[in-house]
Amino acid sequence: MNLPLLLICLLCATHLVAADASLYEQARELYKQGPSKGPEIVRLLQEHTKATPRDIDAFTLLGITLFGIEKPAEALPPIDRAIELANEEKNIRPGILMLRARTLYELDRKWECKKLLEAHWAFWQDNPELKKLYDWYYPKVQDAKNTE
Repeated sequence: MNLPLLLICLLCATHLVAADASLYEQARELYKQGPSKGPEIVRLLQEHTKATPRDIDAFTLLGITLFGIEKPAEALPPIDRAIELANEEKNIRPGILMLRARTLYELDRKWECKKLLEAHWAFWQDNPELKKLYDWYYPKVQDAKNTE
């Protein structure tokens, strides 16, 4: 490959990475403005995650936003993707796991919610915010039965 062509390729790749990061940053800024910006945040993050399919933070923010604008069925795939990426890095993110539990609860998948809350019980104990959520959700699902 000749040098001018290599430089052009590098410039294009740098521009694409910057543009993708810009989409995420735009979404983060819009997130600070509240739920009315939800659809625009979702659009930006969907575009960003297509171009950057390994961005855990973008998938997490997409899941949070969809959950926040009351679209739990749409929120579950990006939440699961964020968990999958975290697992690949051998990284546990309790906040994402709690978001998944809350989403399952909203989807009336109480048994799955219960199993997730029980399996990760220890993670909720050291975080006051997550513990408060656990204490709110678990009593609502503790008697759930597997209906499969």
